Amino acid sequence: MAAALLGLVGLIVGGLALKTTRALRRDQRVLMADGSATEIVEQQATLQRTMTLLTQQLDQARVETAAVDAKTDRALRDMVRTRALVRYDAFGDQGGHQSWSLALLDATHSGVVITGLLGREETRMYVKQLRDGVPDRELSDEEAQAVAQAQSTKDQL
Repeated sequence: MAAALLGLVGLIVGGLALKTTRALRRDQRVLMADGSATEIVEQQATLQRTMTLLTQQLDQARVETAAVDAKTDRALRDMVRTRALVRYDAFGDQGGHQSWSLALLDATHSGVVITGLLGREETRMYVKQLRDGVPDRELSDEEAQAVAQAQSTKDQL
């Protein structure tokens, strides 16, 4: 009889344990926005996978943004940033400052000086290149003046 009583107590304890386990599982369920029910552990695992994926995508976006920033910086450095125009009379017999020298420089003072000499009989055009502010050919006084003006000017473009 003691064995039967012990068995009955075991049955009651087992039944209570089963009821408690079912109640805990029911309480662990979370109702999702789409109406499906998911256990908290499954939901946490899904969220963790999603966060890992988002972190990887964010890291990739940072790398891509840094590459675009570097490319943009190079492009900005190499673009024409300053300019200066000097008008003058190249020939004593013609007035009106019809001749000109135009300096177009980037951030490193590299670029070109374009000169147009306008006379009564002919027009001449010259282009001289500068690298880091040093011309590839000797500059006329007016060309040097245009370069100096462009170099002393803050970014215009």
